[in-house]
Amino acid sequence: MVHRAELSSLLSVLVGAALVSCSHGKDVDIMASFPVAGKVECVLMAENVLDGMPYGFVVADSSVLAFSSSMGAAQLFSYDLKDGARHYSLKFGRGPGESLHANSIQLVGDSVYVAVDPGMIYSYDRAELINRSNVIPRSSRRGNGQIAADGSVISFSRNIDDASNSMMYCTETKTDTSWFGFFPEDEISYPAGDESKQTAWQGKMVLSPDGSHGMFLFYYALGFDIIGIPSKTVSHHIWLTPQVSVNHVDVLGVNVVKPEKNYVRRFIDAAAAYEGFYVLCTPDGARKYVLYYDWEGIPVKAYEVEEDSKLIYVEPDGGAVYLLSANENGACDLLSFRP
Repeated sequence: MVHRAELSSLLSVLVGAALVSCSHGKDVDIMASFPVAGKVECVLMAENVLDGMPYGFVVADSSVLAFSSSMGAAQLFSYDLKDGARHYSLKFGRGPGESLHANSIQLVGDSVYVAVDPGMIYSYDRAELINRSNVIPRSSRRGNGQIAADGSVISFSRNIDDASNSMMYCTETKTDTSWFGFFPEDEISYPAGDESKQTAWQGKMVLSPDGSHGMFLFYYALGFDIIGIPSKTVSHHIWLTPQVSVNHVDVLGVNVVKPEKNYVRRFIDAAAAYEGFYVLCTPDGARKYVLYYDWEGIPVKAYEVEEDSKLIYVEPDGGAVYLLSANENGACDLLSFRP
């Protein structure tokens, strides 16, 4: 499965509007459900926080914690907003406490969880990551997703024992593994014997700080799922099903999933708070907005933000929204605003 892809876009952009064509042939205006968005004044918290754009980040104790597998031998970084001190952990490798690829970061109280390949979740002490380098995980467990309030791991995963490949999400405890959430209806017929369907529907999962809700943001599709935890319920909010093609490569004997030509990803990144979740969005392919939904999926408010915003994180109580923005040096700056 492709974990991250450079997506160029197939959604129809109408000049001056945020209209896209959904899979049923009906035009949908994403922004129409929100009150008129005003442009917010973002405060520059720090310049050149990292030398490149990470895969994701959180903010805690006046520090930025971020992860990436494309910025050198270390894959976990911290930046102190007070004095600019930087620290690096999670070395690339196969040894104890090392990783071949970092996939996600999650802040829960004093713990930082980082999901890594192959199939492990490392737990770090938050203060240690902020104050020094080469921190060793204090514990690890099998899985590659997010930690829920009951200690289970929630992930987007294929059940290899299900020939119909009909379920999207996996819950793992120390004694049990179960799948739930049927895939939405889709016009594409996917091969049954591999992860082509999971690749087409791939995305990013975030959980509410109390672990009672989850949200999965799709990359190739326009939309998101809202996941009830621990009820194992899923509600789909889909405007456009995956805009991909699935082609078989005879010489390799594999199926390759690719985004359609000219596809632009409209929903870019997401973050969750207690009362709802925030989506970084570019509805017209140029301007950037932060869209706030409650946990019923009801649009609440929209904010126009800096055009170069790439990633988003929100404080658990929703008191501040943080954005990482690309700068002219190829590094990233940290911005914030209060909703």
